[in-house]
Amino acid sequence: MTTTRSGDTANVKEQGLEVTITANGDRRTIIIVQKEAVGVTQTKRALKWISGSMGRMLYTLPPDMLKFLPLICIYVQDTTDDELKAECQTALHLMAHTLQRTENVQHVLHVIKEISGLGIWRARTAVLTFIQAFVFYNLFTVLQTEHLDQIKDVVLHLLVDDQLEVREAAAVTLGGFLHCGYLKIDKQMLTHFEKLSSTKVKKQKRQQQVPISIESLIKRHAGILGLSALVQAYPYDVPEFMPQVLMDLSNHLDDPQPIQMTVKKTLSDFRRTHHDNWQDHKQKFTDDQLKGSLIGAGMAEKWYQHATLPVEHHVTWNRGLWGSISSGLYY
Repeated sequence: MTTTRSGDTANVKEQGLEVTITANGDRRTIIIVQKEAVGVTQTKRALKWISGSMGRMLYTLPPDMLKFLPLICIYVQDTTDDELKAECQTALHLMAHTLQRTENVQHVLHVIKEISGLGIWRARTAVLTFIQAFVFYNLFTVLQTEHLDQIKDVVLHLLVDDQLEVREAAAVTLGGFLHCGYLKIDKQMLTHFEKLSSTKVKKQKRQQQVPISIESLIKRHAGILGLSALVQAYPYDVPEFMPQVLMDLSNHLDDPQPIQMTVKKTLSDFRRTHHDNWQDHKQKFTDDQLKGSLIGAGMAEKWYQHATLPVEHHVTWNRGLWGSISSGLYY
């Protein structure tokens, strides 16, 4: 892999895949030479060297090894060579689970930001996997506000990615960081997701081929994924903000895909994880919220009735309602 300034790549563009990135205002072009040009064998050998070296280190990832991270993220989901894919997966796993010195963290974050700007969506998905393990294994090292803000910016940036798989991976990453307390839910974050989820998207009318704005749909879906991440971050609790978030999500049940699918999955997961202690959880909701936030998903009425049924009816009722989850049906 070679890095050159824009405008200096005319003689090498045909040698491989050209990817343009922007980081800190510095626009650069990375030329990823085809595997056939450098030799698949040499690539695998380098990856084996990385994996072998990482296994012998007590901690820290040498800066020179980080130069391989963009290449690893690109080929970690390669479908043409299973051995190369496996070597990349091993190297990525070991690099992500390495303890870092405080002075090296900023360099790692710089490389992460570069990869998040690559034009290959599989690389952007892979770097989210790297971020998850990197943060959890270096939690006390990356607690500085400067580092935290950079990681948060990368995740929120990828949450509005053009590629669906990247947005979903970013939502999982965000939910994990919120769940462990690395990122905090504040008014600013709630407002940000509510604003995105309120992005207007023209609905197609019957017998009318009205094109939907892809950009608007992506922003709206990003907001829904953000709100869903807030719900997923509390699988066994109902914080003060959650009833309103559930109501907001329920208002999007008739939205175009993939928004509709995201909302249904989130509400279904919420019901599953909060079922056992629902007698306590329902006290956090008003009657209007109970009906308005969940009945749209086809489950509030049965759920609400269940809380008021005599004890002897609970077992029979549960078999009918909760048995439907496995078949994907909603009452």
